Amino acid sequence: MTDPTSHVNLVRTTLQAADSGDLDGCRAGMHPDLTVTIAGVPTPIVGRENWLGSVAQMAEAFPDLKTTVADVVATGDRVAVRTIITGTHRGAFHGIEATGRPIEVMSNDFYRVENDRIVEGWIVTDTGTLFSQIS
Repeated sequence: MTDPTSHVNLVRTTLQAADSGDLDGCRAGMHPDLTVTIAGVPTPIVGRENWLGSVAQMAEAFPDLKTTVADVVATGDRVAVRTIITGTHRGAFHGIEATGRPIEVMSNDFYRVENDRIVEGWIVTDTGTLFSQIS
């Protein structure tokens, strides 16, 4: 039996752990074989540790990164969240050196939960706005 409320709590807790740089907290909410598909990226990120590497890169580029959950909908084993991501570009990001500029972008993320762990994610972030804000 799936419990959408507990799935929402899991996703929120995992996002909060990522924001605070708590990689162990992230690990606790993710299956080791996590697969994350990001719009515009040709291949999925496979494996929790590989995903955490991406999280660490974002934290280095935007050390004050904050993800605010604006909307959340859950049914069965799926959780959909609309987030607003804010921060300041303080480190290199995809070849762009730190600019000190603030960012504010929207992301629509979908997660599948199994056995109290996130096993799949699909992320659609407004990267056009992100790159225009730091270029």
